[in-house]
Amino acid sequence: MSKCSIVLFSRYGPPNYLPPIIPDDGICESVTWNTTGVTVAGAHGAGSELNELNSPLGLFVDNEGAVYVVDTWNDRIVKWTPGAYIGKVVAGGNGEGNANNQLNHDDHDQTIIVNIACLGLAMNHEGSLYISDGERHCIIKWPSNNVVAGENGEGSDMNKPLEPAHVFVDENQSVFVIDFQSAKVMQWPVGSKECILVAGGNGEDDVANQLNGIKYSTMM
Repeated sequence: MSKCSIVLFSRYGPPNYLPPIIPDDGICESVTWNTTGVTVAGAHGAGSELNELNSPLGLFVDNEGAVYVVDTWNDRIVKWTPGAYIGKVVAGGNGEGNANNQLNHDDHDQTIIVNIACLGLAMNHEGSLYISDGERHCIIKWPSNNVVAGENGEGSDMNKPLEPAHVFVDENQSVFVIDFQSAKVMQWPVGSKECILVAGGNGEDDVANQLNGIKYSTMM
């Protein structure tokens, strides 16, 4: 099974690693990938036939390996089963429009949270969003709008993120927050009002127990 670690890069010294996270994806940690790609949908030029796509802008792969393609300019969603020569329209495909059997290049954004200074965004496996609010110095979970980390005012002690920038949520729903100005990484276990310091917190420099200019990435 694969292991996902958070890597924190500093301007000085080696990167810092948070404890590995083991996702339930069924992929061996020593897996290697074929360097030769295989076409699974389209490749017959731009068009509207079922073996063609026209500006595909999104896709999803289900547990059976079927590929669902957002075929933008054909206003349809097309499903390609493994080894299929042509796709099957599963949504739209009846021209551009607003009827129940049509799609219409939907570009109407929806505002779900207002009056928030969003510095970072993460999503858990259930589809809930975690937003770092730079003005309230906390992490908000949406759609419940509950504060799950911080909101003890601006400061430098353990439970007061000075500048909650990046946010990450692991498989146990623990919230990891990169406090950029305080040069530290904090963890809030689910339901906890107290955080755990997992990296930094000793000022900015190149000593082994310090961070400086934190950047955020993930490693599989």
